[in-house]
Order: sequence, then structure tokens, then C-alpha cells
Amino acid sequence: MYDVALKLCALAAVGLVAVGVLALISPRRLSRSYGVEVHDAASFAWVRATGVRDLILGAILGAATFADDTLIVLVICCAGLALSLADFLLALTFARRLRSEHGAHLGGAVAFLVIIILIMQSSGGAFRP
Repeated sequence: MYDVALKLCALAAVGLVAVGVLALISPRRLSRSYGVEVHDAASFAWVRATGVRDLILGAILGAATFADDTLIVLVICCAGLALSLADFLLALTFARRLRSEHGAHLGGAVAFLVIIILIMQSSGGAFRP
């Protein structure tokens, strides 16, 4: 099960980096897929900021996955779960109704939760130095 978790982590890392790059090069398009479309240049800065956050999180997750550092991977996945849920709630609050675009945030939360569960199951819930 741990191998599956690591493969999912690698996939999540690539996805986060891709989202981050898209935010930097096309913030309007990414804002639509986030469920919070923006049109003015000032708002693009916030989209790019969340993109940089995702890019950095993806890079760190990728490095921790490559290094096979279970504890760091678990911590990053917990942060990813919290960020996905926060992004969902922020987008939902902005839109004032559930939209299909919000599914990406929930999908991210589910993916991180699955990875967390797989890691916890494979470790028996205990981490030793």
C-alpha cells in the first residue's frame, strides 16, 4: 500500500506544480477552473500567489516523495488537505452556490485524504526515527 501512496504523491506533486505554472502564465484561465473568475490585473496577483503556493507545495512534496521521507510526506499531505478544503470554502463563499469547478478542490481534498490513510495504514500509525 505504501508504494501506491508514493505513486499518488508523485502524481499530486506533478499536478500541483502544473497548477502553479498555469497560474503564473494564465491567471484568468486558472481562476475560472478554481471557480472564482477574475478579470482585473490586481486580482491576477492573488491568483498567481496561490499558484506559487501550489508550485512550492508540489516541489516540496515531490522532493519528499523522491527522498522517501514518510513523515514529511504525511505532513505535506495534511497541509494539502487543509489547503484544498480552505480553497473550496473560499471559492464556495465567493460563488454563493456550489459550482462544478469547486469539484477540483474537493477532489484534491479526497486525494490527500486517501494518501494520508494509505500512509497511516502502511505505517501502523507509528513513525520511528
